[in-house]
Amino acid sequence: MNNDEPIFTPHDFLNYVASVRGVDVKAFQIPSRMIIVYQQHHFDLINRLVGGKPVEWWWYRDRLRMHAGSFNGVEIVVAANFVGSPAAAMVFEELIACGARKVLEVGLSGGLQPFLQPGDIIVATEAICDEGTTCQYFHNHKCLKPSPHLKQLLIETLGGKRIRHHAGSVLTTDGIYRETRGKLARARDAGVLAIDMETSALYAVAKHRNVDIASALVISDLLTKLQWRPAFGDRRVLTSTRLAMQLAVKAASKA
Repeated sequence: MNNDEPIFTPHDFLNYVASVRGVDVKAFQIPSRMIIVYQQHHFDLINRLVGGKPVEWWWYRDRLRMHAGSFNGVEIVVAANFVGSPAAAMVFEELIACGARKVLEVGLSGGLQPFLQPGDIIVATEAICDEGTTCQYFHNHKCLKPSPHLKQLLIETLGGKRIRHHAGSVLTTDGIYRETRGKLARARDAGVLAIDMETSALYAVAKHRNVDIASALVISDLLTKLQWRPAFGDRRVLTSTRLAMQLAVKAASKA
């Protein structure tokens, strides 16, 4: 027996839930294309676009919504996820076990570079790990990359609409109140565009499970050398969020 093998897997969990409910585990199958979000209003925006209906068997339905719909004749699942790498990775593992294979993450991030503005959209071409989940999958991987195809699809979709966006690396932390000046200065000097709380862990899970993922993050606040500048209610952030959701649905339908 390999000591590095997990004692139970997401499929073991699905089988357990199926046995408790007295159903076939195939009842938990979902379409392969998925969009993951973290904010309630983001979920509502996308769900209206795909005309989604609740997935009634979802075991987190009292805390997290998951709806299935379609766009341009292509089935798409919209899934809300927990904020923070450990819980987000756990849910993502279970979504993959249910059938997710081509996944777009859409979230918020804090801008690090002085040229960034609230509402700018970042396509994460690399996620640098500053959280504790990724090392459970890859001991020597500090930088995780998305699916080249999905990443390029996001970039092309954004470029085609002439939306202000940037492609580059992001830093993922699970210590939101330990974003020290020194840490962010080093990231800024290294060219990191933004900081978030889930992307590197989701990229790690996707790499481990051999599924495709890419991420689009809207700049919702700025972390300058001197201060934190929140802009969550800024008109530019709200407008870009709506656009990001529309483009994510379009990209998912082409994935």
